[in-house]
Amino acid sequence: MKITIDPGHSVNMNAGCIKGYFEGNTTFALAGYLKTALEQYEGFSVVLTISKLQENPSLEERGKTAISSGSDVFISLHTNAASTSARGVVAFHSLKRSGSKILSEQLAQVVAQTMGTYSRGSLTRLYPGTTKTDYYGVIRAAVRGSGVPYAFILEHGFHTNPIECAWLNHEANLRKLAEAEAATFAAYFGAVKKELAVKSDTTQDMTLKLGSKYTVKLTAKQKPNFTVGNGKVLRTKSEQQLGDNYYLSVTATGKVGEAAGVYANGKKLFTVKIS
Repeated sequence: MKITIDPGHSVNMNAGCIKGYFEGNTTFALAGYLKTALEQYEGFSVVLTISKLQENPSLEERGKTAISSGSDVFISLHTNAASTSARGVVAFHSLKRSGSKILSEQLAQVVAQTMGTYSRGSLTRLYPGTTKTDYYGVIRAAVRGSGVPYAFILEHGFHTNPIECAWLNHEANLRKLAEAEAATFAAYFGAVKKELAVKSDTTQDMTLKLGSKYTVKLTAKQKPNFTVGNGKVLRTKSEQQLGDNYYLSVTATGKVGEAAGVYANGKKLFTVKIS
């Protein structure tokens, strides 16, 4: 799973109502924290549209980075602007990627919860005079062709709102946002943190004769939580550990015809049916 993160704008662009706040500086810092947080999860890799704060590629170039890198997700980070009373979090997903709506709504909700504000949900915006063209150029560029399934902008509150701008102006709060957003991505795509990731030498469902045993090898950085769906059908046992390899067994103890799932750290590995 490859994710392109676009820190909106550039150095000292779009000043907020709190002295020292700039949207471009904030989104660049947040993008770095989010990249770090996402890459703590197994299977996630991250591409940034800019590597230095002073860089300011065009919207076209930013969006096309997702395509050229073979990314599955394009997310452009921003903070909003309006009146001093305007507040809340909103996402804008592509008209051509309706599947982006659920993920972007979940991200908007978790950002709102973290900031202590409310979510406006995930919306689409139509380019004037058209019926199927996205308003935002960065999204238009990201969804050319069919290679990037998820594309959206995420507005992290309003930098014209004194309360939200002050909250965003703290590095610790940006780190909180990054962790919360990364956890949302992980939950949506079923990813686990690398220290909890488990590789099994067996993923195929099987049958076991009543009373017989099967030993599975699990490879993990720490001992996995090895469980079964029904302890009356299968009994588990830890056999031995050799480095990062854990050998654990299941014994068929139930009745003929019964079945139960086998799990590691809550993720199903395979099903065993008693014969």
